[in-house]
This record gives sequence, structure tokens and C-alpha cells, in this order.
Amino acid sequence: MTTELLAPADPATDSPADTAALAPVFDALLGELTRLSRNHLLYFRVQVGRSVADALYSGDPAAYHHQASNKDSSLRRFAADRRVQLADLGLTEATLRQCVRAWFVARDLPDGTLERLVLSHLNLLSLVDDPASRRLLAQATLDNGWTGQELREAIRAVHDGQWPDADPAAPGLQPPAAPEPVADARPPQPGRVVSRFERSADELDALVSAWAQVPAEKRSKKQVARVRAAVDAWKAKIARLEAELG
Repeated sequence: MTTELLAPADPATDSPADTAALAPVFDALLGELTRLSRNHLLYFRVQVGRSVADALYSGDPAAYHHQASNKDSSLRRFAADRRVQLADLGLTEATLRQCVRAWFVARDLPDGTLERLVLSHLNLLSLVDDPASRRLLAQATLDNGWTGQELREAIRAVHDGQWPDADPAAPGLQPPAAPEPVADARPPQPGRVVSRFERSADELDALVSAWAQVPAEKRSKKQVARVRAAVDAWKAKIARLEAELG
């Protein structure tokens, strides 16, 4: 892609008309960035996930999820032991976990599907446990040109047991708008609740790892206090859960 050099925008003189005139340049640039993301970033992350999954979990999703919340998991030890070298590659434990989940999604997609998605789509699809549902949502994303937010709402509808089509009269699938929070009188399905617990443990593990990588000198007192408040809230909820488990 080649474009003429653009003069820096002047906030004092820039106007909507100026921005409109640049629309073709912006469109071309966005298209190029999308191509780079699909051809390089997506490929790199998926292949990183494949390599980690094969080396540490024999390519087995069940083995990965079983160890996800283990404080001494193979992935955590690898990320800690080779932290400096991984940092040079732009990889952290949280990123590696994201890559593994992306690989488990990618390997189950039909031929020709992965190349048309972007990384955020894979990250969202990894929240869906059932491979058949993931394939359905991936194809619907391509057929309808869904953004990440639209795919997120479609996934929410699937989790709620609803087909993601808010307007059956309109062509294609229409993901529903985010609903207003209301109390749900229906009891949740146990299997889905357990799956959410497992995903939450995975996400919490990645969050703790990310915080551990923030240098102590860069943590403000206010930030530390906010994290402590969140941890205290978690402890209270965990204590309630343990009491309910008996």
C-alpha cells in the first residue's frame, strides 16, 4: 500500500470536512492493518498456542483446563523460568494462555474460516465450550461481518440458550443488543455454572500473573489499595462459596 505523506493534523484547523477528505486513506490503511493482523499476528498467536499446547499438554484441552488454576502448572513454571527471554518476544504468561485458548478454537474451525477472522474473534470464541457452537458462531461472524462487540452479544445469547438473531425479518443473523440487567427467575444450568467457574479461575490466574509483572516501583498507593479492595471482595465471595459447598 502506498500513500502520499500527510501533513500533521492541526487541532486548531482540523475539521470534519478534512477528516472526510482523508476517508479513502483511512480506509486503505485500515484494510492494510487488518491484512497484517490476519496474516501475521493471528498466525503467530495461534502457532504459539499450538506449540505450547503440544509441548506442555500433549495438545489436550482437558489437560490444559485441568491445570489452569494450578499454582505450579507447567505453563506457569515455564513463563516464570523463561520470563526474560519471553519478554523479548512480547510474550507473557497471560498472553501464552490466550494463545493456547486461541489454538484450541482454531484447530476445530472448518478449512478457510480461520484466515477470515481476527484475533479478537478467536479470543471471544474461546469463551464458548461447545465446538459445534463455536463453529456456528464463527461462520455467522463471517456471514454477517460482526464486530467483536456483536460477536460478544451473540455469545451471550448462546449462553442464555437463545439463538443470536434479534431481527429474524432482516437478512442474516442480528445479534441482540446488550440487555438491561434484570433478575432471572430461571435457575441456571449446573454445567454452565461449573464451566464459568473454570474459565474464571483461568482468567484470575492470568490477572494475578499480569499484576506480578508490574514493577513494584510503578504501583501507586492508590492502585495497590484498589487491588487490595478487590482481593478482599473476592475473599468474602469465596468464603460464601465455600460455606455453600459445605
